Amino acid sequence: MPTHINFNTEDEMIEAASDVFSAMGIPCYVAVPCFSRCIDMVALIKNNIVAIEFKLHDWRRGLAQAEHHLIAVDNSFVCLPPRQVTELMRKTFEQSEVGLLMFDINASEPFQQVFPAKNSSRKWSIGEKWLRETLGIEGQR
Repeated sequence: MPTHINFNTEDEMIEAASDVFSAMGIPCYVAVPCFSRCIDMVALIKNNIVAIEFKLHDWRRGLAQAEHHLIAVDNSFVCLPPRQVTELMRKTFEQSEVGLLMFDINASEPFQQVFPAKNSSRKWSIGEKWLRETLGIEGQR
């Protein structure tokens, strides 16, 4: 039996991750509009708005998308199925504010934080306010 599920689509991975967050009691929202883009998932963790871009393979594209979300969120991640971290990935994520998660639904801890997300230095208060209004969540940090 493999140690992780091979997802056929990003949507399958997002749905499974949403189920895990729900079981953990973490509010999450899927396909969230943010300016002219859409965030795959937003999780509300200790009143922090966390954006997560899910990718099966193309982590570079996910990183570019996750960086765009930094205008309205506290933290942003790319989430991949488990894989080997290359030297290029290591250097790129260490230089970015975006973090990297690996998602293995069968693991005792399904989300492994490979690289932490830094607090967004680009967050615009109006962007956060609009995103919170879109999600129907109160308060602004």
